[in-house]
Amino acid sequence: MTKSIVARLTVAAVVCAIQGCATTEISAVADQPDLRFNGVVSAGQVRGERSAQVSGVVESELLRIFPKAQWLAGGAAVADVVLDISVYSARLTESRSTQEQRICRRWSEPDKDAKGTLQKVFSRKCLDWQTQQIPCLTRNYELDVQLRARQRASERILVSDRKVTTGSDRACGSDSPTLASLQADAESKAARWAVNLLRDPLAALASIPVQNAPMAPANLRTNEQVRAGVSEGRAQLPEPQATAPTGALRAHALVIGNGAYPGSARLDNPVNDARAMSEKLRSMGFSVTTVTDARRGQMLEALGQFQRSASGADVSLLYFAGHGVQIDGANFILPTDIDHSDVSKAIFDGVRLSDAIDNFLPGKTKLVLLDACRDNPLQRAGSRSLTRGLAPMNVSQGTLIAYATRDGQVALDGVGQKHSPFTQALLEHLGDPTDIGVVLRRVREKVMQATGGKQQPWDYGSLTGGELVLSSVKGGK
Repeated sequence: MTKSIVARLTVAAVVCAIQGCATTEISAVADQPDLRFNGVVSAGQVRGERSAQVSGVVESELLRIFPKAQWLAGGAAVADVVLDISVYSARLTESRSTQEQRICRRWSEPDKDAKGTLQKVFSRKCLDWQTQQIPCLTRNYELDVQLRARQRASERILVSDRKVTTGSDRACGSDSPTLASLQADAESKAARWAVNLLRDPLAALASIPVQNAPMAPANLRTNEQVRAGVSEGRAQLPEPQATAPTGALRAHALVIGNGAYPGSARLDNPVNDARAMSEKLRSMGFSVTTVTDARRGQMLEALGQFQRSASGADVSLLYFAGHGVQIDGANFILPTDIDHSDVSKAIFDGVRLSDAIDNFLPGKTKLVLLDACRDNPLQRAGSRSLTRGLAPMNVSQGTLIAYATRDGQVALDGVGQKHSPFTQALLEHLGDPTDIGVVLRRVREKVMQATGGKQQPWDYGSLTGGELVLSSVKGGK
């Protein structure tokens, strides 16, 4: 018995040495939940291209590994630990090569002694081979990420490090590697690296008794108070379900109008539409930020500034007029410096609509008005990943998205007119003293009348509570 056990252990040791059992064990340990930290974590400074996506994946991974922790979106003022995430580069590189492919042009007859269909098939031999070279594409996606975790009360740095993670794939023939999967792979690796960095610092922080920790300012609360809802001094954490009184809604709007696209993609009306919409919203009591003919960096900067300036809003509204496209079922709003000749770059150069809504529109209620279903300027690239118009969207609770026309259809820019049909109808009805749902039905009717039924606005909504009357914003701060 003893000799048998020793022999089995010896064989196991040899197998582990060959197959890398130690690595598998370490990976398994890294995947195990950690119950030592039960505090509150929040995202702090999130900067760089794809940084919002990386932050979201880090959030999911952190809550998986630390199931007792809490993540507060935009709640750094009451967090124990704040995570600053900077993406210095999110780069796609491509290399092309060829691969030899052999195709049999003439087969022998099956062996006369073969029995059954399978034996007959496998008994045939190739008598004449044709060799050809097929093109192959290798794509590498690289993320250069820095993570810094700081203790909120004292601003003490708990950990700071930087890492480059990659996703790579190769395809030959008519296929090509999917960029979305490469991004997801690199972001997942970055999240796992970040959470493993945080294991020991968070465990050490959790072991410090509260009375021995640095004194928090009067406007902060400990994680225990956050969970219990107990205030300390002047600290008041807004209740998630609280709403502003009627007539005093705090409403902020970001208005973007892009028309100066290169060449034939240029649009005449978006800038006029954006300026008129800004004036309309201001007259209704909105605090408005207006951006026109924005390059990608300017759009991202405007979104980041809006996230901060509108952090206390009851209602946040995004209006975009310009080119919008769907690629592989995802919607993008396009800056003016977009490269219309390369669809793969458009995924980087465009701003993913779902990311803009989820990560940059604060407040309990989010409204998105998209006059962005104009003809797709990237269709000339001839990619099968492109589809006419915008794709339908699943919206989260408290969000309403209105398209200038139904998904998969094209909206009119209003040639010869000052405004597009959709924006003109919004300007006429947005201030009506009735619920936003009724307003959008009136807008739909107006646009269909103006276009002879060729354009039918559509909306996707998941608003809760009572009526939302935007005209009640007037006078609110």
